[in-house]
Order: sequence, then structure tokens, then C-alpha cells
Amino acid sequence: MRPYAKVLAFQSLDALAGSASGPFIVFYYLDDGGSPLAPLAFFLVGFAAAAIGVAGMTRLRADSHRTMAAGVALFALAFPLLLLLPDAVSPYVASVPWGLSIPAFFLPLNTLAARTTQRGDRAVKLGGLFLGFAVVGIFGPSLGGVLVWVGGYALCFTFAVVLLAADAVLILSQAGDASPLAFRIALPRLGRRLSAGLLGEGGVEGVLTFLGAVTVFGFLQGPRELGLLLSLFALAGGVMSVLLGRLSDRIRHRRRFIVAGAMAAGAALAALAFTATLSYYVVVNSLVALTATVAPLFLFAAAVDRFEEAVATREVLLNAGRALGLVAMGVLLLLGLPTVLGFGLAAVFALGMALG
Repeated sequence: MRPYAKVLAFQSLDALAGSASGPFIVFYYLDDGGSPLAPLAFFLVGFAAAAIGVAGMTRLRADSHRTMAAGVALFALAFPLLLLLPDAVSPYVASVPWGLSIPAFFLPLNTLAARTTQRGDRAVKLGGLFLGFAVVGIFGPSLGGVLVWVGGYALCFTFAVVLLAADAVLILSQAGDASPLAFRIALPRLGRRLSAGLLGEGGVEGVLTFLGAVTVFGFLQGPRELGLLLSLFALAGGVMSVLLGRLSDRIRHRRRFIVAGAMAAGAALAALAFTATLSYYVVVNSLVALTATVAPLFLFAAAVDRFEEAVATREVLLNAGRALGLVAMGVLLLLGLPTVLGFGLAAVFALGMALG
């Protein structure tokens, strides 16, 4: 299997497990009148664990494939903990292996992906990874919604565990050409502007990881419908990323795409803060899906353009931004303000990406 195809295959199984189960972690806590603070705590602790995990990985030289396999195993471990532990405890325990799985899987995966690229094809190849997430995202939420409807959350989460086990087997079966990888954090080399842009990207992701499912839950109150609606938003942004990536590789100027993508995403997210009906949410969130992957793609390409080992530095900034976005959402909830105002927070973070 060619290196780029392997990266896509490893990512696709992980993404299918995540998209079929991730939105329903929020739903799991909110069902039967649960507090939104529980899923918020889950993601906040998880992203904090991810940031700590990145720092830890800079102190060791890791085998690429074994580390990725450990990452998907940690991801799988989160689900039985989620189901078996009391709701008062599980957000703080189950989220830790979930968070640690992010650097363990994505640091080597993204490093290997970066090594398959050159300046002339970097954005389009990295855009292919974004498109891969989007294509899998078409099926994952719908499938997860059906599984919850048929067999409850246990069936949905068990399905994710099976997929992750298959991914670990696939990764280890391709370990013949595995290479040891060393990661380092180099904020000065990345630069202030690009660092600020990546921090803003993380802030958007942190808010939307929590808020998207919460908002849809408020309208639908049904797992099948939740999955189908989230699937509607999946493809447009991925296709846009590949098309613009090809254009950027020809022009060799990332910044104009970062600024344009950040401004467009910020405007669409700000419009979501006025959500009052499901039809309005569907239309405007489609614009978010179309624009929200543009700036992140070119921030990633610009970071690797700066230096190939930028993946760890990027991951630290993303997870710090994700945690910051969730803290901002927590303040909003504790003040008793409407949750849809969180889209305004996401818009501010999106405009921060334009600094990149």
C-alpha cells in the first residue's frame, strides 16, 4: 500500500468510529434531562489531556505505527468507561484516554502525511485528508443514529470499538516500513501570526465539538434525526478544501486563502448565533460546512511549509485553543445565557484564524 493511501485508510477507520459515536457522547449525557455541563467537562478534560500528551510525546522517539495503534486503542477504551462509570464521574475519567488518543494517533499520522507532500502538491494532498473526513462524515452520524435507535448507546459505542480494533490491526499489519519519529514544539519557528491562527482554529473546534450536537438536540430530541441532519453538513467543506488546495498549490500563496476562509467562516458562525428555527440552522450551518475547513487546511499547509516538523507545535496550539473555546462556553452556560450565543464565540475565534 502506498504511503498516502495508508494514511487515508488509517484515518478513515478512525474518522468513521469518531463520526458514528462522537456526536452521541453529547446526546448520551443530555438524554433524560442531563446537564450540558457533563459533556462540556468531557471534552474540556479530554483536550487538556491531549495537550499534555503532545508535550509528553516530545520527550520520546516513537515508532510511528505502534504509536498510532496505541492511539486507537486509547480511543476505544473511552467507550466502556463512558458506559460503565456513573455520570458524575465518567466525564473526568473516560475523557482522559480519549484525549490522549488524539496526539498518539494524529501526531504520527499527520507527520507521515506531511512527508508524502511537496510544496507543489501539499495543499491538495492535505485537502484530501480533510475530504476523507468529510466523506466518512456523511455516513457516520446517520449510522450512529440508527444504531442508537436500534440498540441504544451501548450498541453505538460498541460499533466504534470494533472499528477502532480493526484500525489497530490494519495499522500494525502495515508496520513493516514503520519509522521512528521524534516530535518537538517550536513556537518561535512557527511565528506569532501562524501560532495565533492555529489557536483560533482550535477555539472554533472546541466550541463546535460541544455546541453543534447540543443545538441539534434542542430541535430534534431523537438520535436518528440527529445523525441524518449532521450528515447533511459533511461533504461540502471537504470538496471545497481540495479544489482550493489545488489552486493554492499553483499560486503558492497560502495567506490569502487563510484570510478569506477565516472571514467567511466567521460571518457564517456569527449568523448561527441568531438561530431560532431548525430550517434557519440547516441553511446557515450548510454555509459553515462550506467555509469552516478552508482556513484550517491552509494553516496546516503553511505550518508544514514553514518546517516539516511543525505537526507537534500545531497540535499543542489546536488543543490549547479547543480547551479555551470550551472554557468560554462554560462561562456562557454558568451565566445562564442562551447556548446559541456560543456561535458568536466561535465567530470570534474564526476571525482569529485570519492572523495566520
